[in-house]
Amino acid sequence: MEQSLINAVPLLAQYYGPGPGGGWGPGMMGGWGMGWLGPFMGLAIWGLIIVGGIFLIRWLIQASSGHPAPGGHGDNALEILRQRYARGEINKDQFEAMKKDLTA
Repeated sequence: MEQSLINAVPLLAQYYGPGPGGGWGPGMMGGWGMGWLGPFMGLAIWGLIIVGGIFLIRWLIQASSGHPAPGGHGDNALEILRQRYARGEINKDQFEAMKKDLTA
């Protein structure tokens, strides 16, 4: 038993010995790393995280401000109706009828 352990020690020393990759081969991932593309992929991932965070913050600010989102209904429709009346596209009777429909 002791003889087999003594014979195994040099194998373990070679396999787990010092060197690049800690004995796992040449460098990280056994030499199959991303090469020159690695730094760009890291930048792209961080860029996506930052841009996503900016959009999330903008959405949260807009949602908490109480203003309807662009393209929403309610006050926006009434404002458009007022603008059409001001430009003369509709007359007063049409304006009042449409306003009644919107507020009902």
